[in-house]
Amino acid sequence: MAYGKRYLLQQALRDGTQLLVNIYEDGYTGSVYNYDAVSISITPNSNSDEPEPGIISSQLNISFLMGTDADNSNFPILLTFNDKFYYVEVTRINSIAVESVIWKGYTFNDYVTLPFTTGTTQVDITCIDALSFMKNTFYPYTASSNQLENLYTVLAQGLNSIGFVNGSSLYQCCSYFGSAMANRGASTANEPFSQTYIYRRDLQQNSYYDLIEKIVKSFGCRLFQQNGDWWIMSANEMAASTIYFTKYNLSTGT
Repeated sequence: MAYGKRYLLQQALRDGTQLLVNIYEDGYTGSVYNYDAVSISITPNSNSDEPEPGIISSQLNISFLMGTDADNSNFPILLTFNDKFYYVEVTRINSIAVESVIWKGYTFNDYVTLPFTTGTTQVDITCIDALSFMKNTFYPYTASSNQLENLYTVLAQGLNSIGFVNGSSLYQCCSYFGSAMANRGASTANEPFSQTYIYRRDLQQNSYYDLIEKIVKSFGCRLFQQNGDWWIMSANEMAASTIYFTKYNLSTGT
């Protein structure tokens, strides 16, 4: 997919910083159209009734105004079966004009509120972090099903299948090691997932969502997005004053 920036929504915050919603359209090559943002918010979106779910998804809620013919003619295409037609990045510009990513995802066209009234109207759009897309992506069959696969590879394959335009990193904040593993005492870069193995035959016929949920829960961890990157963090690390982590570039695996 080749994305081009299609829309921009901006909102000034009370602390003097600025929040931007950058919406990219698959195959688009034209100019950027601006809408007047009413509100921009990010909220957890876990549909699990468990008190400590393994995967915590999030959603972006955008509200903006439409009042001109240009607003209507440039309105996003909602009747598309391409779940990844609009890629979204939320960025923040701080007081010294440094821009950083705080959220990534895709528009969720099933949850759009568009009033059929005259004059200026408010449109509400929901965007999701696309963790749920992994429910429809399955670990592939392979002739070498009796060989071992390490858990980091499963995590990376699943998260990469989401297909964010600008690659994300994976922070592994888990320090539970077996007796034969190299722990953080030997090197702070050591983590348990790349040293834990499973037969490929036990992975086949399973979605990456189910596999990753089982992996993180078996280590007492949670998977969530923060600042545009994926984090796997154990409950102990969340409560600790010092957090040890291993950072992977999901695009390169290093």
